[in-house]
Amino acid sequence: MTNMRSMIWVLLLVALAATRSSAALTGDYYCSPFSCFYFTLDSVKQTVTISVASTVSIGWIGLGFGKAMIGPELNVIWIKNDNKSVMISRRKATNFQIPKALANQTGLIIGKTTISNNQLAFSFTRPQVLPDSTVNTATKQFLWSYALNKPATDTIDTTFDRHDAKGEFSLDLTKPLATATATSTPTSIPNFGPPPTGLTVTDYMTIAHGIIMFVALGALVPSA
Repeated sequence: MTNMRSMIWVLLLVALAATRSSAALTGDYYCSPFSCFYFTLDSVKQTVTISVASTVSIGWIGLGFGKAMIGPELNVIWIKNDNKSVMISRRKATNFQIPKALANQTGLIIGKTTISNNQLAFSFTRPQVLPDSTVNTATKQFLWSYALNKPATDTIDTTFDRHDAKGEFSLDLTKPLATATATSTPTSIPNFGPPPTGLTVTDYMTIAHGIIMFVALGALVPSA
C-alpha cells in the first residue's frame, strides 16, 4: 500500500510539473455500488475525459449515454485476458437483447490503466460529439450496469452475460472544476469533492488514481 501511495504522489507531481496552460473544465461524478465514473469536459478541445474506477471485482462494466437501454450508445468495459489492458466496446441496442457492436469503434483514446485483483482504474478521452452519442454540458442522463462474469473473448463484437445489476444516474456537467495553472507550484487540481464513504483504503487509492488521470489527460494541455 505504501508503494501504491508513493506511485500516486509521483504521478501527481509529474502531471503538475508538466503543466503549460489551462483549459476551461467542467464536470461531475457518480458512484454506483460497483464503480465510479468521473467526467471532465474541456470546452477548448471539445473533448470529454471519463475515468472509471471499479470498487469490486468485475466481469464487465457498462456505461450508457442516455436514460434508456434502447437507443443511446452503450460502452461495455472489461479487463482483457492479459490482465494488463482494458477493452471498450461501443454498442447500441435496438431491443432488449445484447447490444450490437457499432461498425465505427474509433474516437476513443485510452489512457494509462491500473489493474489489481480484477479491479481497474483508467481514463479514456473522446470528442464530445460522435456520430452515435453526444456528451456535453447539456447531457444529463446516464446508465450504469455491472456483471461479475467476463465477456467470452477480447473482441469488439464478443458475447457476454446479462448484467447482474443496473441503474440510472444524473450529472450536472456544467459544474466548473478547478484547473492547474501555469505556475511552478500549482495549488489546485480538478476537485470533485470527497470520495464516497464506505470504501476500503484500496478503493480510495483507486479513485485517487482516476482523479490523477483527469489531471494528466484533461486538465493539462501541453503546448504545441
